[in-house]
Amino acid sequence: MEEDKAARSQSGRRSKSGSRESEGSARGTRPGESLARGMSSNVLNASNAHIQGLNFQAIQEIGNDFWQIRADFKILGGMVNLKTHMGIARLTKGPRQGRFVLLSAVKLTPGMKQDIDMLTNRGELIDAVIGTHPFHTLAFRDLYQHYPKAKYYGTPRHLRAFPDIPWAGETLASKELWAPDIDMKIPAGSEYDDPKPPHSNHLSNVIVFHAPSRSIFVDDTLLCLESPNLVLRLLGFKAGKLFFHPSIKGPGLFHTPEAPQDFKRFVYQLIQDWQFDNICCAHTGNVLGDGREKLAELIRSSEKMLDKLSER
Repeated sequence: MEEDKAARSQSGRRSKSGSRESEGSARGTRPGESLARGMSSNVLNASNAHIQGLNFQAIQEIGNDFWQIRADFKILGGMVNLKTHMGIARLTKGPRQGRFVLLSAVKLTPGMKQDIDMLTNRGELIDAVIGTHPFHTLAFRDLYQHYPKAKYYGTPRHLRAFPDIPWAGETLASKELWAPDIDMKIPAGSEYDDPKPPHSNHLSNVIVFHAPSRSIFVDDTLLCLESPNLVLRLLGFKAGKLFFHPSIKGPGLFHTPEAPQDFKRFVYQLIQDWQFDNICCAHTGNVLGDGREKLAELIRSSEKMLDKLSER
């Protein structure tokens, strides 16, 4: 997109100007404040050097300070492997600079655990584990056993389903804790607190934007199948193409004339608000490099479908 290129150019100009402004403001700060900022910068630089020397078995680097773990999730008696995922985001600004947040949870293999431990100093640098989808819950108890010192945040359904985990708060209500690196939204027109029926209404979840890597982490609202099998191809899924979750045409959106239009406006606003290149989807692949363009294409091609839903 041309506006995306322009935004990057303006961002570069702002960063040069911003460094001059910060140098000037540092001259007016108290000595202790300047020292603290310098120490924080040194810690982050040391962490950068450590990360660059790591060789991961299971973690895929998506962009600056953002990684993804892909795990198996088999259905239909093992005939279909939809895969699932967990994100790992490093915070680069603010009081939590240099610490990590884990997005969603997967059951860890020894290789996955080893990678996370290397990246986070055996879990000591994990600031939070964040539940993002009401029905992506199966691995949270397992992850809590591995990393009990981290703070855990979940959707309302996480909090109700697992009272034995000492939740620190609800995910969306806590999002300012990880700003400005991270922002979050939930799709308008959908049920987030208690979606029904539980076996099929999986459209709504917390969509996470990680600004340093220009990446979106999303569970079921968006799908991108890498290698759909015959069954999925017969259902209309094509390799590498971005889709909305099939429940968008069923229980995913409220059955009101307004809900499909609210969802449409939500997607267009998300594209406008967030400057992203990558979309990391739980099932089963990612869109890397041109995610913003692919999402714009998807919502434009879905307008007629959403308009029909408004008429039901």
